[in-house]
Amino acid sequence: MTTPAGPVGVVGLGLMGVPMVQRLAERGAEVIVRSRRHASYDAVRGSAAWAESMSEVAATGTVLLSLPADDQVAAVVDDLLPHLPAGAVVIDTSTTRPATAERLAATVRAAGARFVDAPVSGGPTAARDGSLSIMVGGDDVAIAAALPVLGELAGRVTVIGGPGAGQVAKACNQAIVGTTINAVAEALSLAERAGADPAAVRDALLGGYAASRVLELHGRRMLEQDFEPGGRAATQLKDLGIIAELARTVGAEVPVTAAATRRYEHLVEAGHADLDHAAVWLLTRGA
Repeated sequence: MTTPAGPVGVVGLGLMGVPMVQRLAERGAEVIVRSRRHASYDAVRGSAAWAESMSEVAATGTVLLSLPADDQVAAVVDDLLPHLPAGAVVIDTSTTRPATAERLAATVRAAGARFVDAPVSGGPTAARDGSLSIMVGGDDVAIAAALPVLGELAGRVTVIGGPGAGQVAKACNQAIVGTTINAVAEALSLAERAGADPAAVRDALLGGYAASRVLELHGRRMLEQDFEPGGRAATQLKDLGIIAELARTVGAEVPVTAAATRRYEHLVEAGHADLDHAAVWLLTRGA
C-alpha cells in the first residue's frame, strides 16, 4: 500500500476516529478533521488541522467517516455532496445497515464521486497501530481509490463484494463478537461459582479450542473489572439490531444472536450503555 498522495478529510472524532487520524498523520498524510463537537479536536490537535466547514473536508477529495450510526452517516454525506470534486472518494468506516451503504453508494455515484463501505474490527488500539481488519464493499474503481488510506490503517483489507457487502461482513463479525463475549462471561462466572479460580480457568482455555481474542482480551477485562470503553455496550446493541434486521430481510434464523441481544438490552437498561461491551459480565453479578 502507498501513503495517500493528497490530504485526507476525516469526519468523526470518537473512539475510532481519533486513533485513525493519529495513525494517518504518523504515516505522513496531511489530515483535515471535522466533528460535531469542536472540543473533540483537542485529542488530535497535534496531528490534524480543523476544517471550518464541510466544504473544506470535501475539497480534500478523500473523505473518511467514523460515525455512530446510519442517520449520522447519511446526514454527513448529504452535507458533503454539493462540495465533492469529481472522482472524490468517501470511505465509510462506520457500522451501518447494508441497505444504507447501498443507497449512499448510489447517491454519491450519481453526484460523480465514489463511495466505499469499509467497516472495521479490532478496536482503538488496532486503529492506532495500523492493524485493523477492514471489510470492504464497493465497485472496483471506488475500492482502488480507497486502498491507499485503508492500507495505512489495516493489517488486513478484504474486499467482500459490491456496495453494502462490507457491512454484511461487519454484521457477521458483530454476531460472533456479541455472542462470544456473553459466552465468556457465562463461562468465567460458572467457574467462579463452582469454586474454581476464573483467572486460572481462562489461562487453561486459552491453550485449547476455546481460545479467542475475545477470551484473551475481554476475559481479562472482566476479571480486572476494566470497562473503560473500547467498544460501548450501546454500540454493540445497535449493531446487534442491524443483524436482526438483516436476518429478517434475508430469511435467516439467528437465535443465539437474539439471546445475546436481550443480554445487551438488559445491560443498557441497567445504566451501563457507555461501558465497554465486556461489561455484560456485570449481569452475572446481578448488577
